[in-house]
Amino acid sequence: MKSKLLPHQELAVSKAMPHRGFALFMEQRTGKTKTALAIAERRGVKRLLILCPKIAIRVWKTELRFEGLSTRMHAQVLTYEYAANHIDELLDPARKPEMIIADESQRIKRRTSARSKAARELAAACRYTLALTGTPMDKHQDVWAQFDFLNPRLFGTWEEFRNRFLQTQLVKLPPKRIQQQDGTFKVFARKPFLKILGLQKRRVDEFNRLFHSIAFRVTLEEVKEEKTAIRHIRVRFPLKESLEAYQSMENEMVTYVSGSSRVATTIVIAQATKLQQITGGSIVDTAQRTVHQLGREKEHALLDVLDHMEYGQPFVVVARYIHEIDAIQALLADLGLSSTEISGRTSHTSFTTDAAVIQIQSGVAIDLKRASTMVFYSMDFSSLNFEQMLFRIRSMVSDVARYYYLLAEGTIDEHIFRSVRTKQSLAKLLYDKFREERKNGREKAYQAHR
Repeated sequence: MKSKLLPHQELAVSKAMPHRGFALFMEQRTGKTKTALAIAERRGVKRLLILCPKIAIRVWKTELRFEGLSTRMHAQVLTYEYAANHIDELLDPARKPEMIIADESQRIKRRTSARSKAARELAAACRYTLALTGTPMDKHQDVWAQFDFLNPRLFGTWEEFRNRFLQTQLVKLPPKRIQQQDGTFKVFARKPFLKILGLQKRRVDEFNRLFHSIAFRVTLEEVKEEKTAIRHIRVRFPLKESLEAYQSMENEMVTYVSGSSRVATTIVIAQATKLQQITGGSIVDTAQRTVHQLGREKEHALLDVLDHMEYGQPFVVVARYIHEIDAIQALLADLGLSSTEISGRTSHTSFTTDAAVIQIQSGVAIDLKRASTMVFYSMDFSSLNFEQMLFRIRSMVSDVARYYYLLAEGTIDEHIFRSVRTKQSLAKLLYDKFREERKNGREKAYQAHR
């Protein structure tokens, strides 16, 4: 049964109608799916193509049936990856869509990716385009591919956009030395590249004017009658059982487990991953495909949070790693609590149990609004994944949202937390600040030893 549009949705439709390509930058829970279909219907579209993440296919098909459009138009709901692999079929004159909706359009922000190129090629061959996302950009360069999908003339080619709006720096790389089998070294010259530093200050007003000329933005709190009371609570705890393993990985890039066995790395970003795993009480030996238990400090911190929660209220626990999800579900089962796993290895999009245990990368098209409490056991390095997850327990009727962050004191947990909250770059986190602190720590230890 078709439902009536809310005032902010009607406004979005009226803004979009005059444009061939338009962006609905509407936050989760504001009804961007319903609004997008209303635009397609009022345009009288007969052939519609919806590109979306795999997990959102069911949501779109359900909405098409609910709005009564599945019988009035030919609508295909496909993943970006499928469209990239079958673009010739989709461009066939007999099947070519009149309109394309790119759901979670941040997935096409990388201009050189196959799915971005395919989406833009399809867009060039149809009459109307619509981009949907609650998180349009992490960096200013993320905008170009999404807007090229909507209107290639707005910002011009990538080179025109980069030269006109972005501040760049030419970075020259030192030659690369590779050791040969005979012990000698072969030297390879490496090409310099342009590093993007951000938006040119003198172009800010012009950029904003063009950005908003074909975009509609609305946040959940703007359209709610009563604002959500939001609480962010950091739960800091010291490492004890896992401290020696953490310090060894931090200073020497190696940790000894199970006696003489060792887990080591030579890559900074891999080291950061191992350090984060250790704060969760375990470490994964990728080569042996085994998980080594080190401590239970973070599990105890989770238990403390659960002790302070209102009994009987559903809640969500978010983690990055599958082995953490398994451990959390086992802990909840020991407490007599039922849980639903939402991850890359399941097909759930909601939960009816006491708790949902969700992998942070799976935060698209997930309905968690039964809960008002979310516990971040661990996070990845993506501020977009983090922001999308925050909205999953909020809705038009929710009045409170509590977020707990389990952070091992003085560890990479706190660095990642600050990084995703302030949208700092991963490179700055790992290669600059984090390494500088490690260096200072080693110098202090050396001075104390002397």
